[in-house]
Amino acid sequence: DIGSVQALVRYWHQPELTNVTGGVVHVAGYGYARDNGRAYEQGMRAEADELAYGSGAALLLRSSALRKVGMLEEGFFMYHEDLELGMRLRYAGYRNVLATKAFGFHDYHFSRNPKMFAWIECYRWVVMLAYYRVRTLMLFLPLLLAIELGTWFMAFRGGWIGAKVWALGEWLKPRTWRLMFAMRRRAQTLRVIDDADFLKLVVGRIENQQVDNRIMEVVNPTIDAAFASGRKLVRW
Repeated sequence: DIGSVQALVRYWHQPELTNVTGGVVHVAGYGYARDNGRAYEQGMRAEADELAYGSGAALLLRSSALRKVGMLEEGFFMYHEDLELGMRLRYAGYRNVLATKAFGFHDYHFSRNPKMFAWIECYRWVVMLAYYRVRTLMLFLPLLLAIELGTWFMAFRGGWIGAKVWALGEWLKPRTWRLMFAMRRRAQTLRVIDDADFLKLVVGRIENQQVDNRIMEVVNPTIDAAFASGRKLVRW
């Protein structure tokens, strides 16, 4: 039932540092690299640790699983492709796992390119609306809208408000909605797990990323507590 296996990825020029031990899915549709920037230690993660999704930086995919669920989403221009494929695999009953004895070395540099923020902001909503059940969306809607307001504040504060406006415009285009509905139909066809099972590997925190830690110190506990409370109510 393993659909993908990710190697433990370290920094190319600083191999003593970890780049990613697995992809993390945030309740608001963000995906990020777990353990990014942490000192590498043997045994820091368990072998075959189950992941929300495997990072595309170093990923082995089972061919039979791909024949069943399809390849990377061609409708995505950039970013979120590995997250979406990992979610699709999980919905189809496959597991994404970590191989701690396999290593990848990534020449990675965090970018604050506004276009990156723009595509991520657009596609996180596409993914949420394509995969979450309507009841799940309604349950978490107040939290998701609060997070959305927060992203507008951070976009203004961080100087990428133009990218945020562009992302909204791109998300509102008919082609984006056609893509979203097509993805939703595909997900429902493949689905063998409930949202309650899927949400077990979803989090309410963003950690070990190049973001303002002062903001995260306030935001993370608040969102995490709200998400944890809501997740207990999901029985579908």
